[in-house]
Amino acid sequence: MMKRSTTFLAPPVMKMLINGEFTDSKATTFTDIVNPATGDVIARTPNCTQEEMAAAAADSQKAFLKWRDVSVSNRVRVMLKLQAIIRDRSPDLAKILTEEQGKSLVDAEGDIFRGLEVVEHACSMGTLQMGETVNNVSAHMDTYSYR
Repeated sequence: MMKRSTTFLAPPVMKMLINGEFTDSKATTFTDIVNPATGDVIARTPNCTQEEMAAAAADSQKAFLKWRDVSVSNRVRVMLKLQAIIRDRSPDLAKILTEEQGKSLVDAEGDIFRGLEVVEHACSMGTLQMGETVNNVSAHMDTYSYR
């Protein structure tokens, strides 16, 4: 006779992304991510410690100091790459939204598409910034128009 297993896998605990690396939190409390359609806990996210939050904020500040010197054209290239990734992974992203938020697949696909439209708008930033001045048109270069 076949015996039914009573072993259940614990839901995965999400990792933090700090300084470009995924790491485990030292948190002692967690928030469950629940599939509203089934009530199942599909993952747990740590309620990060103050030290972890400070480290994430400090890392963000360091990233900003580098990003602010990136030329507009290179920023647009980053956004174009993000656009391609979203397009390639739209079906997977929609499935995640469906599982985490209880949306229908069609509704989730619409949300992904609307997010993609925001990214596409950001891809036109080079043109949108044009006017009498364009800051950071290239590395350490601004342009000014005089009449």
